[in-house]
Amino acid sequence: MKLQSELIYARSEIDISQQPKTDFKIMLVMHGYGDSLVPYRIFTQEVNITNCHYLLLNAPLEYFGGYAWYHLPPEDPKESIAAPVKLILDEINFLLEEGFKKEDILLCGFSQGGCMALSAAMAFGEKLGGVIALSPKTYPFMLDDLTKSFLETPTFIAHGTEDSVIPFQDVNSWASNLLKSHSNLRFEKYSMGHEIDIDEIHDLRDWLNEQL
Repeated sequence: MKLQSELIYARSEIDISQQPKTDFKIMLVMHGYGDSLVPYRIFTQEVNITNCHYLLLNAPLEYFGGYAWYHLPPEDPKESIAAPVKLILDEINFLLEEGFKKEDILLCGFSQGGCMALSAAMAFGEKLGGVIALSPKTYPFMLDDLTKSFLETPTFIAHGTEDSVIPFQDVNSWASNLLKSHSNLRFEKYSMGHEIDIDEIHDLRDWLNEQL
């Protein structure tokens, strides 16, 4: 199975029409539970960095007009996450076959998509260009098998202190534990609910420009 996707080409200050697309960074973007890739077209415009393609992904499970990456409890999330992680790894491996470098691939996700971005980066086994998890769902078992490559991968995690869907305290505690061993992690909190905030976008853009 291949995920439904949409590629948005990089914005650049130079004419890129004659350049191989693999000369640029590429960010895989994963939506939240019950959503789709469509709203994230606007997200790419808001992030608005140069020299980076965006590959927007739809989750594999249909869910009330949208899509989900995995089923919620009572199903075991550890088992449920494994299948979509493999699909994301397939996307990464396809990009590598196309000629992209590992260090030029970034994973980004919101909510359930943030969980997938983190989980796929952990499962990949080699250092990527970056991981972005916005208001992510996290689970304690995700901290059990941290690889050296993931702990060296630049990582940006952000969460709202007023989030009523995924409690801030849960993610704050999880990120605090990750910070004990992660050498390149930035964790930001914002006075917001379960959403993507403009201040968050500005901080993410600055962080991305540092990585790019």
